[in-house]
Amino acid sequence: CQRALALDPGSVAAHVVLRWAYERKGMHTQAFTIYEKERAFAGNTPTTRVKLAHVLAAGGRSSEAREIVQQLAARRKREWVTAYEIAVIYSLLGDRDQAFQWLAQAEREHAVGFTFARVDPHLDNIRSDPRYAELLRLSAIIN
Repeated sequence: CQRALALDPGSVAAHVVLRWAYERKGMHTQAFTIYEKERAFAGNTPTTRVKLAHVLAAGGRSSEAREIVQQLAARRKREWVTAYEIAVIYSLLGDRDQAFQWLAQAEREHAVGFTFARVDPHLDNIRSDPRYAELLRLSAIIN
């Protein structure tokens, strides 16, 4: 990603992948720095708010992430935010009940992100819950 950014500093895709890598490695300060660069390109949109909540939740800044996800959920009728992204944030926050409520909604809405539910590392916090396997079974992802 660093090389890609050296070649094209404005590559949003390279910023996204680098942020994910930093998040997965527990390098939350670096992930937040990359997020800020992403937001500089894209502005303060619902999508960038989702990304901010991801970074904050992954970095242990739960109260800030929870405030953002509640705002996103409340504004879903006016602004495009998928139920899957809200589920991911709740998973990162460790709120299993909310994560499963929103995952079920994402499945009902056929949210694109839901197709990655089986492998998305952001959902690692809820994989051991029996509801996870049941939701995937019911949605026919496993079959």
